[in-house]
Amino acid sequence: MKEYFSYGVRLGCSFPSVTLLGKKSDWADILQRVAWFGTIDHEDAVSLALRLRKVLEYIVASFDRPDDEDIRQFWRRAVHENAGDTSGAIVTLSGWLTAFCWWGADGKKTQKYSDQELSFLRVLTLDGVKFPVIRRDSVPTGVVKVPISLYGESEEKMVTLLAGSMGMQVIKEDDETIAQPASGWWMLSASKQFTQDITNTGKRPLLLH
Repeated sequence: MKEYFSYGVRLGCSFPSVTLLGKKSDWADILQRVAWFGTIDHEDAVSLALRLRKVLEYIVASFDRPDDEDIRQFWRRAVHENAGDTSGAIVTLSGWLTAFCWWGADGKKTQKYSDQELSFLRVLTLDGVKFPVIRRDSVPTGVVKVPISLYGESEEKMVTLLAGSMGMQVIKEDDETIAQPASGWWMLSASKQFTQDITNTGKRPLLLH
């Protein structure tokens, strides 16, 4: 038969399993807080709240009925990447992950594609709620930095506080490999001497203002 047909296999991936940190009540509390955004008289805030609520509703439901098919489908639809077949084609992302990419690092709304542009792209809809399709390079960074004044023995130093989601932590557990986001923070200073000073246990605690 191979003289008459061509054969191909499309590879894909999903989460083998998902472990939610915290308790159901923690996520339910976040859901309640997010609902408040929907009360703000601003179109973008209302649209964002609608999508975040839908994601959180499924996350909360995951505690009660993790094996239900709609819950499994929800986790499979976290993100989908699509790229054209031509050289230099734009790579887009869809799925409920895009609800967390509503604004960029510059505070501007992330560019989303119109219904006409979406005619050839896969769009996720959960219970009637449509999630945006964005460019892959529009995903905002998960790290923030702020300048702060740090007061030591008798002098003030300007340092930069860097915090956020820095990468992935890989954990070996029995015969499984577990990956989870790794969060952290760093205090950066251009002064090597000052860096040595703040790690000297003989110094009194520094005050952060």
